[in-house]
Amino acid sequence: MPSATPLTQNQLTLGITLIFAVAMLCQVVAPRLRIPALVLLLPAGFMLGTLVPGANPIAILGSSFSPVVALVVAIILFQGGMELGKRRISKEDGGTVLRLVWVGGALTWASATFLTAYFIGLPFAWPSARSSPPMRWLRSSCPPSRSLRSWFSWCGQAWCC
Repeated sequence: MPSATPLTQNQLTLGITLIFAVAMLCQVVAPRLRIPALVLLLPAGFMLGTLVPGANPIAILGSSFSPVVALVVAIILFQGGMELGKRRISKEDGGTVLRLVWVGGALTWASATFLTAYFIGLPFAWPSARSSPPMRWLRSSCPPSRSLRSWFSWCGQAWCC
């Protein structure tokens, strides 16, 4: 909870210094204990934010707390994604990761589509490939080849046949 009175300069300095000192201490101690640093950082941050008024990030950042947290989470996720690579995934795990990405992506897309339509109250209708502007442009600018035409007819897309 943000404090009712604004923090003094000394309280802000002490709070920010404590945040960095405790975070660095957790980062140093965690490898010696052979545990992830997050296991120490979370409880230390909860205790520090509760016990020391100057170390409360909401009191320090005010209304910009939420955007700063969102930005930091995005940076952490981006870094984690950049550190992943095909070389780190074994052959046994490759199929699992591939299924997770494709099935998870499809389920996320479908659930987001249906839930958004439901909560916003829009009537859900399947898009018509024949009437969409990109398909009209594609149909008029470059007629498909014979093999592509047969593929679309098998798929039920009669816009090109």
